[in-house]
Amino acid sequence: MVFGFTADSFRFLSVANVLRIFRWSGLRFAEVTTAVFCNPDKALRYTGSMKLGLHLPNAGNRGYDFSSQKHAAIIRDDLLRIGHHRCLFRFQYAVFHPPEMGTLDSTKEFFIQNLRQVGVPLVLENIRGYTPETLMDFYKWLKNDLGDRLWGICLDIPHAHLTDRRWKDYFYMLRAYVRVIHLSNCKDGDDKHLPFVVEGDLALEPILTLLKREKYDGFLNFEILPPSIPDAIRLFPMIQQLRNYG
Repeated sequence: MVFGFTADSFRFLSVANVLRIFRWSGLRFAEVTTAVFCNPDKALRYTGSMKLGLHLPNAGNRGYDFSSQKHAAIIRDDLLRIGHHRCLFRFQYAVFHPPEMGTLDSTKEFFIQNLRQVGVPLVLENIRGYTPETLMDFYKWLKNDLGDRLWGICLDIPHAHLTDRRWKDYFYMLRAYVRVIHLSNCKDGDDKHLPFVVEGDLALEPILTLLKREKYDGFLNFEILPPSIPDAIRLFPMIQQLRNYG
């Protein structure tokens, strides 16, 4: 497994500075949002030899996704920046959600057209409410239009847990397609993106043990939003602990 953490702007820290801290801590991988393009030169300098994944905009992190026609101008800018920087950043993949900004029937062509322009191997993430069966149906439907551009699936374990509490079934049923796993803690039925140093509904060690036993060799990204600066600092012992499972 290749471990990493989401690098996004956090309080007074830019994405570039978060990447600098991650690199200093010994991480070899991080997943960035499109906020990385706010200062791409600085982010590139601080990334060094780290591998990067890219999380495309979605309703949760940017308030729109690539199916949102009323955000066409912003999406066009996103695609221009991705196209200009994707080779420099050497993105390993670009993860995206199913449309959450309206009915797909009215936006299918727009959605597919935008995904085709990303130019980075695409991975489809399960969102809350998607069972393994419905996700697989949607994946096959996308595959007909995207072909080899669609590289696989991102299994978001908290989303699976909050859907029907059987994330292991998701993993086993989708195993052949899973290229990326998102992991964080959730609490009280809410996807809070908590670090595992905070009490929540999921236990980290059993998940890591299962993935190691099953010889999962893809990317494992901790999609965490620390609720405070002290909680962010407490992530560093966790990074050291993860080395035992690599």
